[in-house]
Amino acid sequence: MDGDPPNVQMRILPREIVEPFPFSAPAEWAPPISLPAACELDSVVVGFCEAGLENDRWAINWPFYNEVIRFIWYRRLPIDANELWSVLSAHGVPDRFKTELLDFFVKGRHLLVQACGRKPVKKKRVKPLSTV
Repeated sequence: MDGDPPNVQMRILPREIVEPFPFSAPAEWAPPISLPAACELDSVVVGFCEAGLENDRWAINWPFYNEVIRFIWYRRLPIDANELWSVLSAHGVPDRFKTELLDFFVKGRHLLVQACGRKPVKKKRVKPLSTV
């Protein structure tokens, strides 16, 4: 990049995702999807987490959680409930909501698949944060 020392290298992906070389290992909670898909999912999850925090207390904001489920279904991401929980937990969702959120995710995605089709695509399951 302009202004960087000559020994600094970066990888620039579509949608202006920049990652310095050498790559760091993905976090344990990173879902098994590509880096661009993970960035988009992160934006949706952050919106859910921000909406859930009111007056220093956390509560489930169902319209925003529905958007998380819709996003995963629409993009046909092969993420299971426990992998989603890893992402939610890493973003600060309290453990006391785990059972309720995971149950709702499984039922919500199943309902969308049954009503509209679009099952998750297994080939989208890749090494976490890969660029392919």
